[in-house]
Amino acid sequence: MISEELRERYPNVHNDLIAARRALGISQKEAAEMFNVSWQYYSMVELGLAVPYPRLAEWIEKRFGINVLEEA
Repeated sequence: MISEELRERYPNVHNDLIAARRALGISQKEAAEMFNVSWQYYSMVELGLAVPYPRLAEWIEKRFGINVLEEA
């Protein structure tokens, strides 16, 4: 999927993910380390340029309370 399709399918998730991370006062790098993924990959997920793999989606939901694969 290209980024435009991702944004259409999951329109608000990346904003919610950014807000949740910022509410914890952590950087993208710190979030990536928390989820044991690369900073680059986490950044792409946060910006809506990549869909997280299922395990990462589960970790994000548990830690941030956001279902990143929930459709509009």
